[in-house]
Amino acid sequence: MAKPYRTAVWSDATNLTRYAQASRPDMVATALLQQADAQSLANSLGALWGVQRSLWQVTLQWPADGLRTGALGQVVGDSLRAGDPTASLLVLV
Repeated sequence: MAKPYRTAVWSDATNLTRYAQASRPDMVATALLQQADAQSLANSLGALWGVQRSLWQVTLQWPADGLRTGALGQVVGDSLRAGDPTASLLVLV
């Protein structure tokens, strides 16, 4: 507990031109003790959120045939109802 938490900065020149405060890259505060770990986390978050994303709500009817040929995405939320044959997923593509 005596060591301070580490912070890191992530920026991308193309991304910075999209916003009014382009000279202020986002500071990523972490609870990590090593600077390299904090920078790795900042780089990972920048890679995930530093590009344009779309958020979709998808309702699947079971069985869900044909999903193997769909777009690559990350499920960020779900909703299931007992006795209902459907599931609602929030998919980040």
